[in-house]
Amino acid sequence: LAILFNAVRPGDYVALMAYLPDTMENYTALQEIRSAVQSTFKVAVTIGYGPRFLHSTGQLHKGGPDRFIGIQIAAADAQDADIPETKYSFGTLKQAQCIGDWQALRRHGRRAVQIQLKQGVTVAAVARLVGEALGVKRRRTGKRVLDLTSEPGQYILIPGSVDQDAYREVHYG
Repeated sequence: LAILFNAVRPGDYVALMAYLPDTMENYTALQEIRSAVQSTFKVAVTIGYGPRFLHSTGQLHKGGPDRFIGIQIAAADAQDADIPETKYSFGTLKQAQCIGDWQALRRHGRRAVQIQLKQGVTVAAVARLVGEALGVKRRRTGKRVLDLTSEPGQYILIPGSVDQDAYREVHYG
């Protein structure tokens, strides 16, 4: 995240792309991220819940001028339902849209990071990571909460830290 934030330039905007349930808990954490980023960089910050933003601001993210900084946050749905007369569920469809959006952002060379939340990890944890990346002081315990994935720019938050305020960032390289 710190690397991504170092790429913010005057005139950019930051998009929080949340492939998450639209709950008060998620909304509050996303607003905390929005506020921290906006006050630090003095740039516009949008919040969109996926996949519904794909047909509006999602088009600007990929096809507009190179003023986009993206943070895609995704998690599997706690409840899922099969789509009648298909071999997949609504959760699978939503995840496929998330993956397709991420691939399109990468193909267009957009400055973005993808964070996949594992079961038990909240968006509030992402808000704490953002705060840390922006210089908010947190006590460090050395417990790992991020796993690298096979693609640069992707992170997976993992549960297991006893001290929920103790996070460290892991980078490629």
